[in-house]
Amino acid sequence: MALAAGEPSLVGIAVDRIAKSFAVDRFLMHAVALEALNQTVRDSRRFPAVAASALDLASQAMDAKDWPGAQRLCAVAFTAARKAGDMNLSQRAADAARELSQRQVRGW
Repeated sequence: MALAAGEPSLVGIAVDRIAKSFAVDRFLMHAVALEALNQTVRDSRRFPAVAASALDLASQAMDAKDWPGAQRLCAVAFTAARKAGDMNLSQRAADAARELSQRQVRGW
């Protein structure tokens, strides 16, 4: 239902509730849900919110040292930013991916 609404915030709430009740990979589940939004959203005005949500979650995943989750969320953010036609968001997604690479190399 949250996906059908096309609202990243509702999707996030739904994923977090599921993650609290079941043993699931929270960041992977968020990435999969946001990827689905990237595929189903028809209103381009929604893509900036998808990108922003993915960037926030990617930062959280990096802090948790969940490198695969962070990488997937960075990719989601970049795709949403590109679909939005927002160069600033695209740059932020590229910066997040670069930060992820640096953190992986340094182990922090």
